[in-house]
Amino acid sequence: PSNSDVTVDDASLIFTTGNWNSTQTVTVNGADDADGIDDRATLRVSATGGGYNDVDDVDVSVTVDDNDTLGMTVSKTTLTVTEQSSDTFTVKLDTQPSGDVRVSIAQTGTNNADVTTNPTSLTFTTGNWDTAQTVTVNGADDADGFNDSATLQVKATGGGYDSVTAEEVVVTVRDNDPLGKTVSVSTLTVEEGSSSTFTVELDTQPSANVTVNITQTGTTNADVTVSPTSLIFTTGNWDTAQTVTVNGADDTDGFNDSATLQVKATGGGYDSVTAEEIVVTVRDNDPLGLTVSATTLAVTEQSSATFTVKLDTQPSDDVTVTIAQTGTSNSDITVNNASLTFTTSNWNSTQTVTVNGADDADGFNDRATLRVSATDGGYNNVDHVDVAVTVNDNDPLGMTVSASTLTVNENSNNTFTVNLDTQPSGNVTVDITQSGTANTDVRVSPASLTFTTDNWGTTQTVTVSAAEDNNGFDETVTLEIDPSSGGYDNVADEEVVVTVDDNDPLGITVSKTTLTVNENSSGTFTVNLDTQP
Repeated sequence: PSNSDVTVDDASLIFTTGNWNSTQTVTVNGADDADGIDDRATLRVSATGGGYNDVDDVDVSVTVDDNDTLGMTVSKTTLTVTEQSSDTFTVKLDTQPSGDVRVSIAQTGTNNADVTTNPTSLTFTTGNWDTAQTVTVNGADDADGFNDSATLQVKATGGGYDSVTAEEVVVTVRDNDPLGKTVSVSTLTVEEGSSSTFTVELDTQPSANVTVNITQTGTTNADVTVSPTSLIFTTGNWDTAQTVTVNGADDTDGFNDSATLQVKATGGGYDSVTAEEIVVTVRDNDPLGLTVSATTLAVTEQSSATFTVKLDTQPSDDVTVTIAQTGTSNSDITVNNASLTFTTSNWNSTQTVTVNGADDADGFNDRATLRVSATDGGYNNVDHVDVAVTVNDNDPLGMTVSASTLTVNENSNNTFTVNLDTQPSGNVTVDITQSGTANTDVRVSPASLTFTTDNWGTTQTVTVSAAEDNNGFDETVTLEIDPSSGGYDNVADEEVVVTVDDNDPLGITVSKTTLTVNENSSGTFTVNLDTQP
C-alpha cells in the first residue's frame, strides 16, 4: 500500500533520443509523522514508450528513519502514600505506536501486599496514545508501625514498544500507626504494706521481639519494688496488655515514699521510642501525729498536775515540741518543760509536762489552753493538740457580815459591816433590802454597797436607824444582804435580823386613884392607854 509519509519530487521523467544517457535525479521525501517507527515504501521505476514498454521495472526500497524516539512518560518516579489512603500517577506514550500497546504495572522483587494498584494494566491505541491514563496506588492499613515500600515497574508491549525500557515508580506507604507503648497510668498510688498494678502494651506490631524494662530513675527507693522488672512482647502478643505489680513496703516512719519508674522498650524497631515514666507514691499508713495523754487537766490551786507527750511515728530528724498558752496568757498557770525534743531514736518514748496552778487572792477557777505543737523533722504540718487546764480555786466566794442580829433602840441607830471574802472578777454590788413587807420605821444607809477588785477586802458600814413611833411594842425586821455581778451572782444571801427596842412602855393612865361619892350621888374618873395598842 501507499505510504503517505514517503513522497517523490519529479515522479515522471522524460528521456529523449538526445539526453537518454544523461542522469536525471529523483528526490525522495520522508514526512515528519507522530509515530516513533521508521516508515518504509517501495518505489517502482517503470518506463513506457520508445520501445521500453517491456523493459523490467526496477524497485527502490525506501526507509524513512523516524526522528521520534519510542518511549513512555510516567508522571512520577517516586510516590508517597499515607497508610489507608491513595495517590496517583499518569502514563502516556511519547510517540504513536504502530498498533495497540499494553502497559502493565507490577511490583518488582518480593510482592508487598500492602501496596496495590488500580488498574494493573493500561491499553494505548493509535488514537489515544498521547492521552495520559491514571494509575491509582493504594496503601493498606496494617498493624505495624513501620512504613511500607514497593517498586512498581511500568512495562509496555506491542505496537512496536516491546524494546522500550520499562519505567519504575518507587512507592512509600507512610505508616499512620506511630511506634509507641500504652502504659495504663502515669501516676500510681500504693498503700504502704500493699500493692497496685499497671499494664503495658505496644501500640503497633514490632518487627521482632521487644523487651520492656521497668527500672527506677535517680536514687533507688528500697521501699518501692516492681514485679516483673521486664516484659517481652512478640509479633504475636504485642497488643496484649501485660501487668506489672508495684509493691510498697511497710516502714516505721510516717512519711509517704515516692519513686519514678521508667518504662523503656528495646528491640523490634522500638529502640527510638521515648520511655514512659510512672510517678509512684506509697501512701504511709502511719500518720504523723502527737499523742498527748490528756486534753483536759485539773490542777488544785497551789499544786500541780502532769500530762505526757510522744510522737506517733518516727520523724525524719529532730522534732521540737513546744507547750504554750493560746490567747491571753494566764500568769497563774505555768508549765515546766515547755519545750521537748524528740529524736529518730526516742520518738515513741513519752516525755512529761508539769502544769502548775498558782495561789491567788480571788475566788475563781483559773483557766488556760495549752497548745502542744511540733516543728521540724517533717512534723511542721501535724495538727496541734490543745490541753484545757482548769485551776480549781481554794478560796471560796463569800461575804462576811459582822452581825446576824442587831438591836436598835427606838429613835436611835446601830451598825454592821460587810466585806467580800475573795477578790471578785469585777465590781460587785451588794443590795440591803427588807424581806417581806417593808417596815417604814426601819431604814438602812446606804442601801447599796459597791466592792471593786481593789477594795473587796475592806469592810463597809451599813447604818440601821429606827424611827420613834407611838406604840409600845418592839419591832423585828429581816434585812437581806444580796451580792450580784463580779462573779458573785451565785453567792448565797446573808440575813441580819434587826430588833427595834421600843422606848414607850405599855400602860393605863387612870385620872384618880381615890374617889369620894356622896350618898345618892355620883363621881367620875378617866382612863386612857399610855401607848398605841
